[in-house]
Amino acid sequence: MRQQIKPTVECVFIRPLRDLVDTTFLLITRPASVAREFASQDGHELARAITYFVAAFSAGVILENIASWALDIEAFSDVSYWTLHLLAVLSITALAAFIAFVLGSSPPVVFVKSACLAYGAYILINSLLLAGASHTLAALHKVGHIPDFKPDFASFEDYIPIAKQAYFDCLRKESVLFDIMYDGFGGRYGQLKDPLDEITYLGLVLFTVASILFAVLAFLGTKRRRWVAAVAAVLGAVIFYGGMYL
Repeated sequence: MRQQIKPTVECVFIRPLRDLVDTTFLLITRPASVAREFASQDGHELARAITYFVAAFSAGVILENIASWALDIEAFSDVSYWTLHLLAVLSITALAAFIAFVLGSSPPVVFVKSACLAYGAYILINSLLLAGASHTLAALHKVGHIPDFKPDFASFEDYIPIAKQAYFDCLRKESVLFDIMYDGFGGRYGQLKDPLDEITYLGLVLFTVASILFAVLAFLGTKRRRWVAAVAAVLGAVIFYGGMYL
């Protein structure tokens, strides 16, 4: 019985986890080798890239829920928060592929693979750092080195922060779009005291780095008009984020 269980555990859990860690490490340290490895135009490499993104996305969901549990804030488990992540990856990929098509550059599959790798790594690393930071803060709070995370509304000198939070809560109930935007830009971390609420900028920084990595992978993963592919990748990310900001 044990001999039958061991190969199953190896195939279902250990091997995918090892591949996830190895690929993420290589994306950080040697993106050129990853780009060359996934440069093949056959469906196998595309399936590997999509599998990596799904694994990283799944791990991100678990890790960010662990972070919200440690900080005792609203959990990031609902559809709106993760919808924005999928929307971002799909939109940036589609925009980059369309721009490249207009400019006569790389095939769309190059951008699909590059986006799955770059933004999969972003989701995984961002969630991992949030989980680690949240447990560190929770441990420091437990031993009394830092005060409570939650702001005390009764201690505010005016009602503006209270009214602002009530207004946001009302908009989130009335508008699915606003709920997605609120969660996507880290609004739930606004429930923490300053400067802990600045943790929202971590995701922005890592998203910017992931967009640069996306352009690098697109550049290295194509054989002709590489700079056009890189520019298309950058423009896709800029257009999407600019639209979200507006």
